[in-house]
Amino acid sequence: HPLPALLSPTPPPHCTPLDGLLCCAVPLQIVEHTYRLEFLYSGLGSRQVATIHHMRLQAKALQLILTARTSRGMETVISMCEKFLQELEIFPRCFAAELQHFQESFV
Repeated sequence: HPLPALLSPTPPPHCTPLDGLLCCAVPLQIVEHTYRLEFLYSGLGSRQVATIHHMRLQAKALQLILTARTSRGMETVISMCEKFLQELEIFPRCFAAELQHFQESFV
C-alpha cells in the first residue's frame, strides 16, 4: 500500500462514525493497559518491561495511523508523529540488551 492511501483522511467506506471512534479507542486502551502492567506489577524483568514498552509503541503506531486517517487538521498528526518518533528513538537506547528479542518487529 502506498503511504498516501494509508493516510487518507477518510475512513474506509465500510466504517461508520461509531466504528471509527471505537477503532481509535482500542489503541488508547492498550496504551493504558501497558502502563498498568508496568507500574502495578513489581519484580518484572528487563525483558518483560521491554516487551510492555514494545507493545505500547505498536499501539501508539496504530493510534497514529488511525488519527491520521480520521483527523481533519495536520497539526495534530504532525505533533503525534514527532512524539512517536522520539519514543521510537529512545526505545533501542533504553533496551539495548533486549533488542535481539525484537528482530522481527518494526523497532
